[in-house]
Amino acid sequence: MSNPFAVETVRCAGPGCMNVRREANHWFVVKFPESELMKVFSCKPFEVGYKLRKYDHPACGGACAQKLFEQFLSKKDREK
Repeated sequence: MSNPFAVETVRCAGPGCMNVRREANHWFVVKFPESELMKVFSCKPFEVGYKLRKYDHPACGGACAQKLFEQFLSKKDREK
């Protein structure tokens, strides 16, 4: 049984952003794969209890999610 009072600290992965997730749940999880096999960008709402994986990047809001999307596009352009 997990502790319902446990708090996991999550820091925003947006470039230049230092926000830490508190109680507000307007955060997103951006899947930003770094492998050659999977080149898909996805963004979904952050859910409490979600276990972040190495290719998941938490974003504190739409602006940081947009910055991460722009990073994804620029990496894709450099690979061509």
